[in-house]
This record gives sequence, structure tokens and C-alpha cells, in this order.
Amino acid sequence: MPGLAPPTYLDGDPERILGFGGMGSGKTSAWLAIAERCPDNKFYVIDTDGAVRRMIAQRNLPNVISRHASTWQDFVETTKEYRSLVKPGDWQVVDFLPPAWDAVQEWYVEQVYGNNMATYFLQKRKANAKGNPIDGDKDWPTIKRNYRAFIEMLKLSPAHVFVT
Repeated sequence: MPGLAPPTYLDGDPERILGFGGMGSGKTSAWLAIAERCPDNKFYVIDTDGAVRRMIAQRNLPNVISRHASTWQDFVETTKEYRSLVKPGDWQVVDFLPPAWDAVQEWYVEQVYGNNMATYFLQKRKANAKGNPIDGDKDWPTIKRNYRAFIEMLKLSPAHVFVT
């Protein structure tokens, strides 16, 4: 976000980790293993698919704070809140990032057209049976700018960041 100063670190630069793979490949287990080995550090997690809640229920991890996010407002507000809480050595985790891209597009359609995305697409399809219902109707620079601002908040966090 404009105006955010780069963070300062006590022990060098924080980690920036991207875990990727198919369902069940171990993305969530990877950062949970770090949380188990770092009990003195907080893990502030944005959980988009419910996997975190299910997996931490099987472990004793009082250092993991998890919130569910499904709307763009959830992603932005939770990331800002977490950023205000983290200390060097802590972790910010987004456990499963792709829903954020969908959420920012849905937010845009709601802001501009006043409809949820499903209603908007249905109305556009009924009005014009040919072609792609979103061609020319989305302001991609605005959508991308908002998404990039969210990613920048993560990148400039004083905490380590783990994104799946």
C-alpha cells in the first residue's frame, strides 16, 4: 500500500515462502510443522478453505491464530489487523491464496454494479446471449491494483510470510 515503509528486522530478512501443490500434497502441513517447532512465535493465519481449522484441531498449537476469509473485505481487514499484531519472528500465513483473486473480482462487481457476481453474469448473459458476459465490463487495472495492494501488505510485513 502506498506510504508503507519497508519493515526493519532484528535477525535479518524474514522468510517469504510459497507452498504449492495439489490437494493433500502437504502445503498446510508444511507451515504447521514450522508452527510446531516454533512455539514461541505466533502464526496469524487467513484460512480460505477450512483446512486449517480441521488440521489444528488435531494438534496442540496455541500459537496459531486462524480466521476464515471468503470476501475481499475479509482478506484486507484481516491482513491489516494481523500486520498490526505481528512482531519479528512471527508468521503471517495465507492458506490458500487463489480465493483472494476471486474475492477481489466479486468485490469489484458488487461495488460497480451493485450485484453479486452470479446475478451480474446471469443478467449480462440474458441481455446478450453471444460473447463473453464480462468482456469490456471489468476494469482490470482497478481490480489488479487492489489485489497488488493486498499482496504488498503481505510482502512488507515484518513477519515471515507463508502463502499456499
